[in-house]
Amino acid sequence: MYPEDKKQDPATAEYLYGLFSIDLKTGKTETTDFGPLTEIYFSGMRSPKDPNLMFGVLNRLAKYDIKQKKMLQAATLDHSYYCISFNKDGSKIYLAGTFNDVAIFNADSLKQIGSIKLPGGDMAITTAQVFVR
Repeated sequence: MYPEDKKQDPATAEYLYGLFSIDLKTGKTETTDFGPLTEIYFSGMRSPKDPNLMFGVLNRLAKYDIKQKKMLQAATLDHSYYCISFNKDGSKIYLAGTFNDVAIFNADSLKQIGSIKLPGGDMAITTAQVFVR
């Protein structure tokens, strides 16, 4: 709910998405609202390239401008995805966590640029991990 909402009444509140950040060097924490609640996302991440950009995923891949508190873009997905990850430079987004595929999107355009088929079946109980060498 908006901090300016003095009533704090759930029946009339305007709900917002928010994120919680921890600076691992200093231990400083920050809670930031970044957009109006429009749909449910299973997970989200800030861009490693631009910390003002927030991405969320479940039935759509969405990109938000945190300072302006608005959605910039959204991409239609062929099925739900639970996990979102970035490559090191933040130019690619990897969606995983359901079925047996990883969808790859361009982080700037939100256009799908590839897909990786994995052996086996449903991976819905897994969490995507990125390892940098």
